[in-house]
Order: sequence, then C-alpha cells, then structure tokens
Amino acid sequence: MGVPVEYIDVDDGLKRIMGNKTIYKKLLGSFKKDTYFDKLKLETNNGEYEAAAKTAHTIKGVSANLSFKKLNEITVSLEEDLKNGHSDAAKLGEMESILTETLHYADILIETL
Repeated sequence: MGVPVEYIDVDDGLKRIMGNKTIYKKLLGSFKKDTYFDKLKLETNNGEYEAAAKTAHTIKGVSANLSFKKLNEITVSLEEDLKNGHSDAAKLGEMESILTETLHYADILIETL
C-alpha cells in the first residue's frame, strides 16, 4: 500500500532532509509520540484561543517540515480562526480525522522506507 501524496509528500519530505531515510523515519516516529493535538483540543475547549493558536502554529510548522500536506492545510486554516478569537468544532474534528489518517500513513512509511 502506498502513501497518498495528498497526505504525505514523501519525496518532498525526504528532499527537505537531503534524502536521509533514517532521519525521516525518526522524525515520523517522533511526530507519532507528539501530544500537541491533545493540547490544542484542551486549549480550544477551554476557550484559550491565543494559546491554542500558538499550539496550532507549532503543529503547522512540524507538518510543513514533514510534508504532511492535508494536515498542514487544515492547521493553517484553524490557526487563522484561533488568531481571530474563535474556533470551529467541525474543523477541529476534521483535523483530528486527517491527523489519524496521516499517522496511519506515517506507520506505513516507518515500516517500508
């Protein structure tokens, strides 16, 4: 099973780290252990939009560096909402679904790269 480029652009991700598959796999594994999304949900649910925007910014940066395209796109949008003092529960739910799929594909990459 391949990894859909709309979720993870593997070629771009590897290009960013000069083709080093070992490092890319390590970064994918580190991302899997990350708890930033849980922090984002908590901050959003508590109405802490400024803190949530900062957390979203972190997720946005990491997802861009790993070439997680769909996750990055939704996070960019969510961060803007949070910076403007509001959140969209549907968008947060969509982000969680995209994150779940992205992590699934990251598992595949860790096993097959």
